[in-house]
Amino acid sequence: MHIHEILGWHWGMWIFFIIFCLLIIFGIAAIIRWFNTTTSDKESSIEILEKRYAKGEISKEDFEKMKKEITERRNQT
Repeated sequence: MHIHEILGWHWGMWIFFIIFCLLIIFGIAAIIRWFNTTTSDKESSIEILEKRYAKGEISKEDFEKMKKEITERRNQT
């Protein structure tokens, strides 16, 4: 008596089952990755600049200069 006779499964069914399980695993991984990229807050360059200014990492003059460059660059595109 062969194993496939005991289990009632033929080789084709085992291959299909393995492929199906792999698709489920990859699907779950893709959904998790999608949720991580869509739910994370992507800060704009202005927000990052404001935080750096608030922390005292850059001076007011640097802040104004960088902010002007960013807004000009956005207006060009």
